[in-house]
Amino acid sequence: MTETEPPLGQLFFERTIRSSADRDPDNEARAEQTLRRPMAALEHYLDGRAWLVGDRFTVADLNLASVLTLMNRASYDLSDYPNISRWRGDCYDRPAYRRCYPG
Repeated sequence: MTETEPPLGQLFFERTIRSSADRDPDNEARAEQTLRRPMAALEHYLDGRAWLVGDRFTVADLNLASVLTLMNRASYDLSDYPNISRWRGDCYDRPAYRRCYPG
């Protein structure tokens, strides 16, 4: 979480908060580059695992999944990360999440 949140926050800022005219393409590119390492590590870690810790959803999953909600608004492409995409989908498919973020 601590490795993904700062660069993801920068992407969110550039792609969502700033206007098109005010976007900083260098900041956006740096954020994308910085995210590659933790995303690759998480992708590898989730290979063959359903959850981050043990065999059930825990606060670790909740914590990281909550940070990764920024990806939706920042239009972050997960196509290179099928394990993260699967895991994130499982986290977001939980009833409590669906009550907080319907449809």
